[in-house]
Amino acid sequence: MPMDNLKRLIDIAKADGGKFFVIDEQGNPALVIMGIDDYEKILLKKVQNQLEDIEEINQKIIQAQKQEEAAQSAKQAAHEELVSEVIDSTFSFEPEEVSTDLQERAGLEDI
Repeated sequence: MPMDNLKRLIDIAKADGGKFFVIDEQGNPALVIMGIDDYEKILLKKVQNQLEDIEEINQKIIQAQKQEEAAQSAKQAAHEELVSEVIDSTFSFEPEEVSTDLQERAGLEDI
């Protein structure tokens, strides 16, 4: 007899698109009986929401990666600028020859 009741509920749910909530002994909802079309719509909406969430997360990841790349580029540019300021490419580690003019002046000053 209980299977007949369940079949009747299913038939009614199919006929009018209604939903039936089955409650346990404590009065808590335990089960929902609904038409397959309604159930498929609910599942489709759930999947669409999940895809939207995934897309939003992907966009945040892409944005964070772009910001990280920009920060790395700025850091590299600052590093290169500091290196160019610290290292003078025209500096020679070899001693320069003192010109004879300077040597003569130095000799005259000693007198």
